[in-house]
Amino acid sequence: MNDDFDFDYQPPVQTETVPTQPTQVQTQPTQTAYVPVIKQQQDVSSSENEIPKEIPNLRAGKLAVIPINSNYWKPKFGDEKFGLVRRFEIRNYEKKDKRTDEVTIETLNTLIFAEQLEDLSWIIIENSARKLVSALEAEVKAGKVIPDRTGIYIRYTGRIENSTNDNSCDTFEIRIIEI
Repeated sequence: MNDDFDFDYQPPVQTETVPTQPTQVQTQPTQTAYVPVIKQQQDVSSSENEIPKEIPNLRAGKLAVIPINSNYWKPKFGDEKFGLVRRFEIRNYEKKDKRTDEVTIETLNTLIFAEQLEDLSWIIIENSARKLVSALEAEVKAGKVIPDRTGIYIRYTGRIENSTNDNSCDTFEIRIIEI
């Protein structure tokens, strides 16, 4: 990890750590748990929010492989994605009417997807294409796709015109990756 990040944490002066006492006989060996204890005057009451908590050395921790932040995926014909379904979320997006330039808010069910890049790093993308979201939601509900576990391949196959109106929709090839 890079040490340029300035995290200057100082533990509270009035905090000490004491081991907790077991209340019953334990059949399996366990590690002793430690809880912070506050020294305070008897006439002062404190709420739970005021109790300082010990913060571990975050630099010694292991970073998650998959990041949290996401970018909206605007696919081009033939784009391919290899990764994992993370979850589905309801999101609000601005929609601009091409004829009137009026901007409205549209609420859409959105796929949050972890894409594994060629160098095996990860990025998070999101997309609200109805055919993509509904197909993957159906597979999750059927138990065929397990979020954060089942590998998925997605290829954007373009837009098709609807036969019943002037609208068009994005289409995708979606496959489960068997490993």
